Amino acid sequence: MNDSTTDTMVQSGVSRIAVRSVGEGPDVVFVHGWPLHRETWRHIVENLPGYRCHLIDNHGTGATVTPAGADITLVEGFTSAIRDVIDALELDTFHLVGQDSGGLIARYVAAELGERVSSLVVTGSEIPEGRPWQLRMFNLMARAPFTAGNLRLALRFRAIRRSPLALGGAFADKDLLDGEFHKLFARPLVEDRALMAHQVQLLESFDFDQIDVLRGVHGRITAPTRLIWGSDDPFFAVAQAREMTDQFAGGAELVEIPGAKLLVHEEFPERFAELCAEFFAGTAAST
Repeated sequence: MNDSTTDTMVQSGVSRIAVRSVGEGPDVVFVHGWPLHRETWRHIVENLPGYRCHLIDNHGTGATVTPAGADITLVEGFTSAIRDVIDALELDTFHLVGQDSGGLIARYVAAELGERVSSLVVTGSEIPEGRPWQLRMFNLMARAPFTAGNLRLALRFRAIRRSPLALGGAFADKDLLDGEFHKLFARPLVEDRALMAHQVQLLESFDFDQIDVLRGVHGRITAPTRLIWGSDDPFFAVAQAREMTDQFAGGAELVEIPGAKLLVHEEFPERFAELCAEFFAGTAAST
C-alpha cells in the first residue's frame, strides 16, 4: 500500500461495507462480480496510475462484515451498497468499472446516478435475454439442499475447479486458477463456511428478470460506455455483447481481447488497464 491508501467501513443495510481507496487523481469505482471480492482489481490498480481507485467488498465478501443468516440480495442489496459507498465518499463525479455480476450492478448504478458517472466500463457480464447454461446451473444448485457444503468440498479438488462446471471458463490459461487466484478467491470459500453460505444465498436470489430488463436500464445510462470482452468468453458470448451496444443512451463500443475468456481483467490486466485509461482520458477530453 502507498501513502495515499485509506480503508473505510460504510454501513449499508445489514453490512459494514469495506472500501479501500488507492492513489491520487480522478475517482474510479470498481465493482467485483460473484464469487470474488475487491482484490480481483489488484493488478488493474497497479497498472492505472494517476487515478484514485475505490475498491469495494460487497455484502458477504472480503473484509466486509455481514451477519450470518442476513438477508442479502444480489441486485437490490449490492446496488444499494455501491450507492451508499459513493455517497459516503462524497464522489461528485467518477468513472465506474464492473465485471461479471458487478457489471450488472454497475449498470443499475449508472442508470440511477446519471451525469455523476463520467464513463462506464463493463467486462464479461450479463446480456439481456441471455440464459447461459452455467448461470442456470448455478441458480438451480443454489436451491438444492446442502449446496454450500457440496461446493466447498468440490473446490478442494483441482480437477473440478478447472472443469467447465466450476471455474474452467474463467481463464484461457487454466494454470491461472492455481497459485495467487486460488489463494485469494477459491481457498477462502473452502475454508469459511459463512462466506460460502453468503455466496450461495446470492446465487439463490439471482433473478433472470433482472437481466431481461437491462435493455431498459441501458436506455437510461447517459455515460459513454466501453465493453471489454474476451473473444472466447463461454458465459457471455462476445457476438451477443456486441449487439447490446446499440442499447446505451450515452453510446457504447465493444473492444475484444483475442484469446481471453471470462476474467479478462485477471488474465490480461495490463491490456485491460490500458483500455480503461484510454477510455477515461477520451471521455474527459470530450466534456
